[in-house]
Amino acid sequence: MSVQRRDAAVIGSGTMGHGIAQVLATNGHFVRIVDRSLELANHAKTMIAANLAVAVEEGFVAPTQVRDVLMRIEPTDAVAGAVSGAGLVVEAVPEDVDLKAGVWRSIDDVADETAILATNTSSFDINELAAVLRRRPERLIGTHWYNPPHIIPCVEVIPAEHTSQDTVDATLALLRELGKEPALTKSVPGFVGNRIQFVMAAEALRCVEQGIASAEDVDLIVRSSFGFRLGAFGPLAVADLAGLDTYLGVYDYLAARCGDPWYDAPELLRRLVEQGRTGVKALAGLYDYSPEDADRLRAERDRLLYRHLRLYQADRAQSTVEPRRGAGP
Repeated sequence: MSVQRRDAAVIGSGTMGHGIAQVLATNGHFVRIVDRSLELANHAKTMIAANLAVAVEEGFVAPTQVRDVLMRIEPTDAVAGAVSGAGLVVEAVPEDVDLKAGVWRSIDDVADETAILATNTSSFDINELAAVLRRRPERLIGTHWYNPPHIIPCVEVIPAEHTSQDTVDATLALLRELGKEPALTKSVPGFVGNRIQFVMAAEALRCVEQGIASAEDVDLIVRSSFGFRLGAFGPLAVADLAGLDTYLGVYDYLAARCGDPWYDAPELLRRLVEQGRTGVKALAGLYDYSPEDADRLRAERDRLLYRHLRLYQADRAQSTVEPRRGAGP
């Protein structure tokens, strides 16, 4: 299975839908964007035009491209007409499982038999939605785009139990063609990204709630410390660079002093440390390293972080946002 036709339909033109449609149209796809009224669908095209103006300003889209991109987007309020003949159908309605199921029932009878059927969801089990399809449930796949979808590279790709390998392969290939970074994950609540970021957000909220720091200072700490590093490396690579034994020691101290279960060290971490796999310094942690790999990784870390530091300092110097105080002590 492949998306050889350049036609696509995006059902739902709100926060996520219009950004997904923009990505498709920017990459040469003709997109019918659907909402419950033509007024809403037309408004989505207006938002896309505003997004493109910023993209031009930042040098990511040429001024001469804008007209062509917008010409490839057709707003409509007719689901059947939009879906018919499309090689890709993306459902991006609000995060309501009953609403999504209803949309897929309406799509089922009109979608092309070879189309990729992608549901954009932040947390739902894809199997629940695949069960709605009577004709070809193996065509349905989850795609969790991150907001704003026209900028954020990652798209989590979540096959349902009966999703065909052809559908998985075609989806991965299409997302790479669109310039995205697709990552496969199992269909579990929250997938990977939201399981991580919602734990972080909850703890950030607790820090404010408990009077440890203001909202402003919590955000500043995250942006300029581990959040700064995460722009270059994922949390597991960061842990290997820092030392898994150090991580284990911190977990054990926090668990003992704070008494909260979310500080209990994962068994995987404890097992790796017991095996001597303490990270880059031991040439083995969550990843394996040769001595040359370790040296290259440290140098690459510094290069990337210096680039980030240059951008961070420039943004801070040019910021027009006034300092503000949030809730806190």
